[in-house]
Amino acid sequence: MKKTLLSVAIMLLAHTSWAQEAYHPTPENIQARQQFQDEKFGIFLHWGLY
Repeated sequence: MKKTLLSVAIMLLAHTSWAQEAYHPTPENIQARQQFQDEKFGIFLHWGLY
C-alpha cells in the first residue's frame, strides 16, 4: 500500500513539473529591465545585526 501511494504521489508531482511553460519575455519587459539597469538605482536595507 505504501509503495502504491508513493508511486502515485511521485507521478503526480512529475506530471505537474511537465506542465510548466517556458518564460518568453515581451519586448516591453526587456526594455524595462534594460532601463532599470541603466539607471543604476538600487536600495539596500538591513534591519538587524551584522
